[in-house]
Amino acid sequence: MNPKLFGINIKDTQPPTINSLYAYALGEDSHVNGSAERQRVRLIPLPDGSFKTEQINACGNIGFGISTVDKQDGAANNNGVYKIVSNLNGDTVYEIKMDRFSFDESRHLNQLIDYQYYISNSSRITRLFMGRNNPLSIYNNVVNNGILNIQDELNYVYTIKVSDFEGNERLIRIPIQGKNIENPPAQKVLKTEYFVDANQAFTVEENGIDVYIPKNSLYEDTFLDIKFKGDTIYLHNDETPVHSNITLGFDVSKYRPEDLEKMFIARLGYRN
Repeated sequence: MNPKLFGINIKDTQPPTINSLYAYALGEDSHVNGSAERQRVRLIPLPDGSFKTEQINACGNIGFGISTVDKQDGAANNNGVYKIVSNLNGDTVYEIKMDRFSFDESRHLNQLIDYQYYISNSSRITRLFMGRNNPLSIYNNVVNNGILNIQDELNYVYTIKVSDFEGNERLIRIPIQGKNIENPPAQKVLKTEYFVDANQAFTVEENGIDVYIPKNSLYEDTFLDIKFKGDTIYLHNDETPVHSNITLGFDVSKYRPEDLEKMFIARLGYRN
């Protein structure tokens, strides 16, 4: 629960800080500035404290993400922002408001951020679009999961307003030109023999080692990179968020009882 809902008066005259902005191509044939990969968008500061960007050329389903923090006058802490609202051509398509959420929802905050970017860079990007299995109660006025469908030869203006509880705010204005290209670049998707439907349980067994992933443990359908070598399993990577525990089983029937008493399962990190 947001403590400022209960009349705690803390002086705050500082608007949120905008660190960076990113654009995402979210469909098979989508692209942003000719690329299917995450794109950092240059922010141009304006005299009134707002920002604009250069025109983005895009087509298909796209979305945005923002790295932003808030500060208060009496401390140097980096706090989360209170509210983010985005509009497309003047119509609200996405809003998050940090009043309260259930403790049971806490782990789903991994869906609010670009989790892969966070693991790789130790920095959080708030995604201004939602996945299909996201129950967080901080969302309001979300249209098409916050995903923008950009049509060829049409012009759009996308705005993002970031606010704190006292009403201090920052505005970003993003002009978008719908521009289709021939042979759009394909997104880089790791394809393996192990495909997990997020809404179904998944099992695989090899070399006396079995893996069980309960349904809804993954937020999205995912190809997993799994390798079995002797008595070792290499299980994907840390960049894919997991909501609930994965179970690993090892067949130890070939070992003597006195050996079993001294055996254990070890996890090897990147330094072994």
